[in-house]
Amino acid sequence: MIAALKVLGYALALTAAIRGSFFFIFAAAARPGLWILLMATLGAFNMMLAWVAGWSPAIVSAAALTALIVSVPRRLTDKSAEESEERDLKKAFYVGMGVRRGWLKHVLGLVTFGASSAVAYGLLFAEACSDEGHCVPLYKALFH
Repeated sequence: MIAALKVLGYALALTAAIRGSFFFIFAAAARPGLWILLMATLGAFNMMLAWVAGWSPAIVSAAALTALIVSVPRRLTDKSAEESEERDLKKAFYVGMGVRRGWLKHVLGLVTFGASSAVAYGLLFAEACSDEGHCVPLYKALFH
């Protein structure tokens, strides 16, 4: 129960950071490239924070994955007149910001968050073991 609350709390904080930065950087400032770069940084930073704080890799990875899934925008479809109106509103939202292909850039930012989180997770939490059974963190095995 405690672990679930930790995952939920950290996922909520990550989701707030993703959505808040989306609004202020992507939407208000119309800087999707900067937002995509920020998402890559946030993905790596959240794993580094968990590693430094000694948090469980299971909790931080579950929280990052949850935040990522919750933040994915719905796909634009043409199934009904109501959804067609919704699609037109979403396109108008991105066009109004002066951002071409806004939905695609939004998803690209989330993909960079996920990819940088996965790479940082692997480097910080994975271990490389020798034949004798001596294990060291993967980042030490790769960079030392």
